[in-house]
Amino acid sequence: MRFRFPQAALGAIFLFVFLVANRGAYQGYFSDDDLDNLASTLLAGFDTFWRGFASPLYERYNFRPVGHVTYRWLGQVWGLSFAPYIAFVQFLHLINALLVYRFVRTALTPRAAMSAAVFFAFHFALLPAHWKPMYLFDVLCGMALMSAFLLYRSGRWGVAFLLFWCAYKAKEIAIFFPLVLMAEEWLNDRRWWRVVPFLAVSLSFGGQAMVQNQGRELSAYTLQFTMTAVTDCLRFYGRMAAGLPWVLLTGWRWLGGAERRWLVMGVVSATALLGPLLFLPGRLFSVYLYVPLMFGAIAVGAVLNRWPSWALAIAFLIYAGIGLRELRSFRRAELTQAQLTKEFVSSACFSLKDKSSLTQAFYEGGPAGLNVWGVEAAYRLCSGNLLLKLSRWDIGQLHRNDLVIRWTKMPNRAGMVELTRFDGELAGDWYSWDSSFRWMSERAEVRVKKMPGHRHLRLDLVSLPADELEVWQDGQRIGKRAVQDHGPQQITFPLVDGHAARDDLTIELRVRPARRIGQDPRVLGAAVRSVETMP
Repeated sequence: MRFRFPQAALGAIFLFVFLVANRGAYQGYFSDDDLDNLASTLLAGFDTFWRGFASPLYERYNFRPVGHVTYRWLGQVWGLSFAPYIAFVQFLHLINALLVYRFVRTALTPRAAMSAAVFFAFHFALLPAHWKPMYLFDVLCGMALMSAFLLYRSGRWGVAFLLFWCAYKAKEIAIFFPLVLMAEEWLNDRRWWRVVPFLAVSLSFGGQAMVQNQGRELSAYTLQFTMTAVTDCLRFYGRMAAGLPWVLLTGWRWLGGAERRWLVMGVVSATALLGPLLFLPGRLFSVYLYVPLMFGAIAVGAVLNRWPSWALAIAFLIYAGIGLRELRSFRRAELTQAQLTKEFVSSACFSLKDKSSLTQAFYEGGPAGLNVWGVEAAYRLCSGNLLLKLSRWDIGQLHRNDLVIRWTKMPNRAGMVELTRFDGELAGDWYSWDSSFRWMSERAEVRVKKMPGHRHLRLDLVSLPADELEVWQDGQRIGKRAVQDHGPQQITFPLVDGHAARDDLTIELRVRPARRIGQDPRVLGAAVRSVETMP
């Protein structure tokens, strides 16, 4: 086989630039969905994945056996070591770029194939796909569909059908793949019978999804067949596609017959695979364009097939500039959240090490940006007990000596997870700990230990939206304030002299009126960071 230096050199440059540009991904960390997927898949047996893969029934709760079993394998080997996950998803993404190159190269020039691969691999809308393991499902679906398309065109439609099944079991967006095959048959031999098995599977799963969608409560995952929903989705994904909608408009007039054919193929394929996304206005994420853009890259290759080198260079410089700007913005936000989540998980694993015997606990607090299912999954993974029963902190359900896992993140200090026991120090209308403070409603009590020589009580408040504050000590009022400042403040009250010798004081806080703030359903009176005695 003759070695072609220019193509090998371009491939090496492509690989080098991709790895350097995306090296920041290794500084990231798991998302809440990642942690939840790891905890749930490590708990399930392999028979669960096999039955899910073989089942012809629609999975209402989005169980995707191909992606979930991959999570299980990765979790068994690498645990909570993040870098191998990123290496794996970036490897798969580069394989997909190679598949795009291979497909376009079968019909067009090497420069068209390389242009298509670059367009796909470096598209800013797809950054989360190779920065976050949670989008492994989209990457695997794209790999299976493009492989199935290549095999279908070469006549091995039986293997292609198996890969199509794998693609659907990785992500439901594959359901419209038969439309891609119908476009292929229409442009070629028109042997429609080959599409029938693929179409039968899609109609079966699609019909089941429609039936179950009718009985589902309105949520972000509910299909909405309204013009408003379609318009909102088109507007969002059209903006995220960054130029692909213009390919048909700008490229058609100057293309030859072969290029026009592949332009139509690419646009039709991308549009067909975009179909399911147009009815999900509650789930608008740019990375969901992964599979449509993988096939849409074919149209890009067709348009650029005959461009001169200088024009391609200018186009790539503009494309790189846009991508670099978006990458910087994405990297800043992603690494900020990753640092906080990593700090939380590391502290949780330190505090819960060798606590596999722990069977149940309450928990309160969690890092900003990490949803409840991610917090619970982290505690289960770190404790070593994936069956650990966790309940949100609720003062009405707590009993003395109940175990409580608490996340604390004070300003300008490292966060910390603590495993403590509730000793009844709180009573009344307290809400769950919010990293560095605790909201109360109108009346709340706290037991405070009084140190020798202390004659005053200090309240450290983060927010005080009420208009009036009263403080009572062991049933006797020790202060009343009309609130002038609703922001962070420290307020001091003198303790009652008659109780100077006591070690424990019962402090009651009363605020009027408590209010609802923004979209928060709670009635909030004051955000309290600490209540303590002082000299």
